[in-house]
Amino acid sequence: MRKHILLYILLCGLALGLPLQVRGQTYTYRYWTDINAAGVQTGTATGEKSFDVDISHLPVGLHALHLQAQNSSGVLSAVHTQFFAKMAGTSAAKGQYWFDNNATSKKDVAATGTITIDASALSAGLHALHFQTLSSEGVPSAVHTQFFVKMADSKSVTARYWYDNDISTLHTLDDVSGTIDLDISELEPGLHTIHYQTVGSDGIPSSVRTEFIYIKAIPIAKIWIDDNADNAKTYGLTGEDIVIDVRKLKVGMHTLTVTLIGADEQVIGTQTVEFEVFPRMKTITLAADLETFSCDDDLNFQGVAGLRAYTAAGFNRATSEVIMHRVDDVPAYTGLLLAGTAGTTYQVPCEESPTVYVNMLAPTLNDMTIAAEADSYLNYLLDTENGLFAQAGDEGSFLEANRAYLRLPGSNASGARRLKIRFGTEPCDVNGDNAVDGADIASIISVMTAVGADPVSARNADVNNDGIVDIADIVAVINIIAANARKQNTVEK
Repeated sequence: MRKHILLYILLCGLALGLPLQVRGQTYTYRYWTDINAAGVQTGTATGEKSFDVDISHLPVGLHALHLQAQNSSGVLSAVHTQFFAKMAGTSAAKGQYWFDNNATSKKDVAATGTITIDASALSAGLHALHFQTLSSEGVPSAVHTQFFVKMADSKSVTARYWYDNDISTLHTLDDVSGTIDLDISELEPGLHTIHYQTVGSDGIPSSVRTEFIYIKAIPIAKIWIDDNADNAKTYGLTGEDIVIDVRKLKVGMHTLTVTLIGADEQVIGTQTVEFEVFPRMKTITLAADLETFSCDDDLNFQGVAGLRAYTAAGFNRATSEVIMHRVDDVPAYTGLLLAGTAGTTYQVPCEESPTVYVNMLAPTLNDMTIAAEADSYLNYLLDTENGLFAQAGDEGSFLEANRAYLRLPGSNASGARRLKIRFGTEPCDVNGDNAVDGADIASIISVMTAVGADPVSARNADVNNDGIVDIADIVAVINIIAANARKQNTVEK
């Protein structure tokens, strides 16, 4: 009669000394008995594997079964050896097991299939499990003994592990069960040992188990854009996605160059590809005709119909006016005052800005509470209903993210808690475009007829400050245009 033993592989990486990434992958295995390596048997499996081992050719007595696995990269595990006894006579009829020295409490079990060992009555600590089989004639096999540690609470244990006999690499994980992830980021490529054990809630540790792991060197990639090789960035090829930030690139065609470098620091290859950057837009919807704004993108307001952007360029103490300066290209984190039409959504191109402004508007990229005074500055928030800046409350005023507030040096403040807004550095710059010309006359007419008047022009149209927007304001602008023309002629002569 052929005799077999059931061999069960639990492929958990550490159990067979394989690199941890073997879990779930296809691997090959091989086994042989005693020192008969010439009789090696092989197979292929994924995950856990059980199979019969033919021992019919073996003589009666003690033998050794050797098992080894190999992952898809060709890395071999340590050889796992298990001793077993082949008994004389017919097949086993039943099995028996008992714990420690309590042979009078043997439990009978079936001699085939999987056997469940009940250790629930045992106390925590070190124990011995004894097992033997009985033939149909009652002839017993040799007793096989296995030592094990029963934890006080198998659902709540502490795991700890370290590498290469270096206790300084100790990692401790509390309240673990099942599998754990091991941090090997600190290890250099090559062969290493890992030592691990568990400690029960009563402080009783298991024995320390040692396995071998082999860590392959990770190749790296050097990546740069266009001809900027001097500022190439280096990435380890760990399997994670590599994200390249192209937000600062100009719209149009660009090149991306990737150079792969192996573990031996030799270049594996270089590849260059072209890609196109399309205009990226920032969507801005105004809730009021005037709003403060800030964001973490460079923006270009030039050509955005109906929307103007301003920085706070100065302050007139005599009139308590904040002087706004119109800007087009704006770097990220710039506080702005936007003028447009309430309820309108605008698309503003995200384009790199080389400009830096002297600006009294501070950005808020997160929700903030603005104090009335801080660091010798007085702080003002935009009053959208009245179109002016009002000082923050004594207990602070809330300002949501992506807005801006006015910071005015206390030594230059006029003492007013409410500040008017003047668009443009010239009194007759009605539309706030930093120039006095025919467009300002057209803006006054729009205000007078209430047709197409924008919020900036509506505030600046009363050029002579008599409280009325009429023909007198148009005349004042014409006089300024004429005076500027005479100055220009004088300079040319």
